[in-house]
Amino acid sequence: MDNTVLENVWYKPAVFAVNGVLYAAGGYDEDRQTYASAVFSLDTTNETAMWEKVYPSMRWQMSQMKSVIVHGDTAFLTGGFGPYIDDEGIKRGPKVSSQLWSWRPGDQQWKILPEFTDARMAHCSVTDGVNLIWVTGGKIKNSNSDKQLSSVEEYDISKKVWRKRAPLPIPLAYHQCLYMNKMIIVTGGQTDGENVYSDNIYIYTPETDVWSTSNEGLLEPLVGHMMFYVP
Repeated sequence: MDNTVLENVWYKPAVFAVNGVLYAAGGYDEDRQTYASAVFSLDTTNETAMWEKVYPSMRWQMSQMKSVIVHGDTAFLTGGFGPYIDDEGIKRGPKVSSQLWSWRPGDQQWKILPEFTDARMAHCSVTDGVNLIWVTGGKIKNSNSDKQLSSVEEYDISKKVWRKRAPLPIPLAYHQCLYMNKMIIVTGGQTDGENVYSDNIYIYTPETDVWSTSNEGLLEPLVGHMMFYVP
């Protein structure tokens, strides 16, 4: 078997890297009946390395690509959806989460940090690499339908405090975001129902707490896509 291939197939895991080591966390199977809390790692600096299971597992059994961000050598898990283990070790759920966790390679457990206000999944998280984390958009699951969110919240890592910021111009889920040049760039996403997708590019300036819409949008509407910045 190829050492660089995970033994089991999981959809929508959270993927992140810390100090040259690649991590895949959570996800669900193709029938969406089994959610994963396991974390696997692959040392990309070692050509003979194999995927290894990392302990401890996440406290929640599902995450999505932009639910985990890396700040320095620490991974922060924001929100998500699925069954979860409560503080007493009892399995609960599934439900949409408003929880924030942190984990550093070598830690014995995921640390529980203050919750944000609006529980969300299918959102996008981003950090400035200095002291702040933002969670943008996402959706909540209702009994009959899903509702996209426009809310944005900011977390001060040193003070361990959340605060509300200016909302996205429109509700978005499954969008992408990144931080560059002291701005947050948001592209694409699902809005106003299950089959309506955005081709807009939104720009947020944290210093002024103002969103603007780029004059040039995407070439076509995108959802569930990837975006990255090469300095």
